Amino acid sequence: MAHPLGSVVTRLAPLLVLIAVMGCTAAYVGGGEEAVQRRRAGKSIAFVENKTYQTECTSCHVGYLPGFLPERSWTKLMGDLENHFGENASIDDPDKSDLLKYLLVNAADSEASTQRSKKIGRMIASTDVPLRITETPFWKKRHASIKAYVWKRPKVTSKAKCDSCHREAPKGIYDEHDVHIPK
Repeated sequence: MAHPLGSVVTRLAPLLVLIAVMGCTAAYVGGGEEAVQRRRAGKSIAFVENKTYQTECTSCHVGYLPGFLPERSWTKLMGDLENHFGENASIDDPDKSDLLKYLLVNAADSEASTQRSKKIGRMIASTDVPLRITETPFWKKRHASIKAYVWKRPKVTSKAKCDSCHREAPKGIYDEHDVHIPK
């Protein structure tokens, strides 16, 4: 003869599993919008704020995350700021030194980079020195389905304008589920 408590446990087991799952989900989702932003950023590339970068670089373009390019690319870019994609982006030596240090510490192939950045770094041949993020295998793979005419749309205009489609790019968030391609 079965124990009466056993039948209660058997009937309640699905409910107990559901409660446990909901509790784990609530703990994962908990923390509000700030926690969501941190998780989304974690899925991407490290977003490390740097005052010099914000002042000198983002005044002209979206702040590209250092984890998109390897150290050798950032070194080459910083070594020729007088010819920065057709512009003179020269800055004072102390700022240039601070900026280069920030870029190298957070580069795709740096020791401190995130798993996503390391993946990006591994995809780039050791002999390649891409100067544009859009030249990297990672970027090309992620954007392979985008038709050429999309890049010419008035609200996009360029592959380099990440924030046209990735609205949270200035925060370092490139969540593939939160992409809005302008018409």
